[in-house]
Order: sequence, then C-alpha cells, then structure tokens
Amino acid sequence: MTALIRELESGAARLRGTTLDGTIRLAEPALNQLLASATSAGLTLAVLPGNRLAARLGMLHATVMLPPISDLSRSPELTFSLASIAIAWALKQVLKQPFIHIHGRSVTIDLAEVPALRGHHHLLRFIRRVELSTEPGVVAAHFHVAVA
Repeated sequence: MTALIRELESGAARLRGTTLDGTIRLAEPALNQLLASATSAGLTLAVLPGNRLAARLGMLHATVMLPPISDLSRSPELTFSLASIAIAWALKQVLKQPFIHIHGRSVTIDLAEVPALRGHHHLLRFIRRVELSTEPGVVAAHFHVAVA
C-alpha cells in the first residue's frame, strides 16, 4: 500500500489508465469516532435510511441530507444540506473548525484541510465520483477512482 501511495504522490505516471471501484461501509460507532477525532464540539450522528443523518449537538438536533453524488476531482469538498436554517445557524456558532463552512442550510467540508487527511489531500484528485447511501446504522461510500 505504501508503494501505491508513493506512486500516486509522484504523479502516477505508471498508473495512467488505471481505474478502481469500491465501497467503504462505515458503521455508526466508527463514524462517530472519526467525528470525535476531527472536532471537539461533541457532535454525534445517527445514521438513518434515505441518505439522511440525525446530527446531535447537546440539545440541538438536525436532519442532514447527504448528497447522492460528489466529484472530488474538481474540488476536494463534500457539501450536504441541513433540514433547518435555524440549526445551521446554531451549528455555525459552535463549529469553529477551519475546514467546515456553513452557508444557509449548506455545510461544506473541505477535505484537503481535515487534519486526519493532511499529507494525503493531493490524492483526492484521483477520486472521480463518490456516491453516498445510508441504511440504518451504516453509511456506504461507493467510489470510482481514475488515474488519467
């Protein structure tokens, strides 16, 4: 795996034309552990069906609608919508991480700035498509990687 990452980091000349499709499934506890490592705000998520998450921050509760498809090769950002602009405003007051941007009901996470991904942000350009889907307790990220 280290050799593959080194090749991608060096421009991936030997991998041109390579494609990869896969799925990463994150169970709710793992998702909340990742979230806890990225922020100290105390935000937790419950995974719901229909591409929705229930976000909880203290007494605040919000429904999050996940985007069906994202193209990270154009921009290393994931944007999703909150069901309530009031909740978005409240989250904006407490979530002060520089990689989270809240505008109206939209929340954008700049993956290139997430501390856990630092050092690997340039690899995001190879991810052409991410499709998110949910079932109770699990978020699945189906991805297509292409080295052009």
